[in-house]
Amino acid sequence: MFSLKRTLRVAIPAASLLLGVTLYAGSRSNDCAHPSAYAKIMKFAGLGHIQPCEIINFNGTEICASIGHHCNVGNGPGKCENVVDANNNMSCQCVGK
Repeated sequence: MFSLKRTLRVAIPAASLLLGVTLYAGSRSNDCAHPSAYAKIMKFAGLGHIQPCEIINFNGTEICASIGHHCNVGNGPGKCENVVDANNNMSCQCVGK
């Protein structure tokens, strides 16, 4: 029926695709203060031009040191901006175009 060679031909690409999708889905964070594990691995391995925003801790809130500075946290280029969410929490994020 199924040979080991045929099983490996299907299983290895399927596992690689599943791993890639998992890593891509986990890298969709724009938070510059806490980059994703995927962005950290890319920066360590030199696989991407990862450039997070500079952060200043202001009264317990992490804000951008240079607003409008170019950044990249693993999901494409953008610019550093302070973003306020629905709970009025401010954070520094790399916002794309």
